[in-house]
Amino acid sequence: MSDNPYSGSAIKRSAGHFIVGKGASALLTFILLLWLVRLLSVAEYAAYITLLATLEITISLANIGLPWIDARYLPEFRLHASKAVLSHFVARLIQCQLGVLLLLALLGWLYLDWILVKLDMVAYVQAAQLYLFTLVIDGIGRRLRDSILSNLLLQKLTQINQMVRNIVFLGALGILYYLGEINLAHVVAAELLAATVSLLLGLIGLWRHLKDINTREKADWKIPKWSVMWRMALNMYFSEIITQVYGVQVFTLVIRYTLGAEPTAVFGFLRNLYGQIRNYLPATLLFGLIRPKLVASYVGDGGIAELTRNANMVGKISLFILMPLLVFSWLSGEEFVALLSGGKFLHTGYYFAGFLSTLILLSQRQILETVAMVTGNSYLCNYAGLFGIVTLPMTYLLIEWGFQLWAPILALWVGSLIFCGTIVRGIEKKTAYRADLSGYYKMLLAAFLAYLSSQMILVAGQSWVWIILVGILASCAFLLTAAIIKPFSEAERLRINQLIKRNLFVW
Repeated sequence: MSDNPYSGSAIKRSAGHFIVGKGASALLTFILLLWLVRLLSVAEYAAYITLLATLEITISLANIGLPWIDARYLPEFRLHASKAVLSHFVARLIQCQLGVLLLLALLGWLYLDWILVKLDMVAYVQAAQLYLFTLVIDGIGRRLRDSILSNLLLQKLTQINQMVRNIVFLGALGILYYLGEINLAHVVAAELLAATVSLLLGLIGLWRHLKDINTREKADWKIPKWSVMWRMALNMYFSEIITQVYGVQVFTLVIRYTLGAEPTAVFGFLRNLYGQIRNYLPATLLFGLIRPKLVASYVGDGGIAELTRNANMVGKISLFILMPLLVFSWLSGEEFVALLSGGKFLHTGYYFAGFLSTLILLSQRQILETVAMVTGNSYLCNYAGLFGIVTLPMTYLLIEWGFQLWAPILALWVGSLIFCGTIVRGIEKKTAYRADLSGYYKMLLAAFLAYLSSQMILVAGQSWVWIILVGILASCAFLLTAAIIKPFSEAERLRINQLIKRNLFVW
């Protein structure tokens, strides 16, 4: 067996833990999502969504590029550094993150009253104060789970940690529900408890791993300078922060400020559903495995031709999973949201379908970023991010003109179109890469025809049985139309059938 901690067998084992853990975490997260919308009033749920959006934005600001240092240098230290040097490096990373989080939490505490007045959330000061503690605890916990442990290839510990967090959160909510009425402060306290348990478990697991590993420093290896590491990290951080300026979390705060509590609650619930679907599309869920394959296909003998084939195929597979969901959302999105929310959000129209439609382009973003990076055109990501800032004032103007929640949805569409279009156009000018637009258009045409044919035979309904039947109808209609139109090339169908070892993929 290879001693290399990043050997093929180690990656395969880690991938297995990742897939199993993600499946269990998805179920627990979905249960939490549905229960919270039922436990809280619309006003409290809107406040919770606002606090959550603020937390996500602040954690993104606090990372100061550290996750990119983890991704680039942790494997190098793990392979070449001594145990003491590796442990010291990990400790420095955690200390840097903790210092930034404490500074932001202190600033938040000092300006909390002003922030709550601006967001019309003065009544929720206790919950907001608790969320400042959650910022520090969960901020460190996420860095451990999503970055440090993952880059050390400790997916088993990472996934167990996430499941424990969700289980403790659910258990605490269950106890509070049994004891009496739950308010927003109780929910935040339960989340803080779950984050604390998760953090302690992650720290103990990391300490035991660093204590037990056997490493020897490579004789000719030199410890990278922090100045070099920070230069790379801050470049990537700049691109990330630009994109955050017009991200869905900022749109949540804009809606809270301009439209009030009820639209924020609706938008937040739809955003959570959209986020769950986005996170479990193949191009996002398996990106940790897809990115090394894309890089290897370019730096190996295949070059730009092999990179193009792999990038197009991965992108189309992700869209192939998304399309039946899109058809379903256009057919029964309003009824589906009403049932999931327990009747709290009854008249959402086509908002859910509009949200999911933005994933047509957003599902391709990480793939295109990887293509730009590996071909030496990563600067295109900065340009794409800068151009997209136009969507933030666009959102505000559309709200002022009465577009309501369609304003952020349209802005997401425009932002993703600008981002993906800028990168594709730039890469095609610099390299022989060509996006398979014909295949993507065929996929969209198949979905459109599936929607039209389903709409012709669909009868009205509002029960779960009706929702399930619509889902089956949407899936079958899309698979049938796609089998006729065939958005995948013959070579792609052959590769997919070889991968699944069955001659079943006919699309």
